[in-house]
Amino acid sequence: MDEKTASKDKGKGTKVNKSLRSLSPNSRKASDELVGPLVQTLVLSGKSSLPTSSIVDGVLDSAPSLKSQRTTEEWTSLLVLTMATRSMFGKAERKGLKNADNETVEDEWYYRPECDSDEDRRETLSIFQRGGGKRRATVQKRQYYWKPVK
Repeated sequence: MDEKTASKDKGKGTKVNKSLRSLSPNSRKASDELVGPLVQTLVLSGKSSLPTSSIVDGVLDSAPSLKSQRTTEEWTSLLVLTMATRSMFGKAERKGLKNADNETVEDEWYYRPECDSDEDRRETLSIFQRGGGKRRATVQKRQYYWKPVK
């Protein structure tokens, strides 16, 4: 690895450590252990991206013992922090968007295998990933307005 690449990787690691530094040791350990279930939930869902609530439900359903350790809100916060601090997860922000029922739309997360440092996981799960990942057009936020038909 050349010096330029090493400094880039070092900078990414520093960012992760700074964000996770505020967590307790148990939460940091849990965050590290959640990476695998998070990737599996995203890849095996059959969709290119999932809203935060669906990811939380998927991870907690895949490991029911987690439900007794923390509340759903605490798991949601930890999962969002875990995904936000790792480059293998991408986020499609939906800030300010509303659905047809005038409810706020959740941000969606997706897995980026090219940024995953675990080669075995990347190779094993890439056969299950739908398409080539998340399309660039769907990462950008868009609000469509449909004029009601009279």
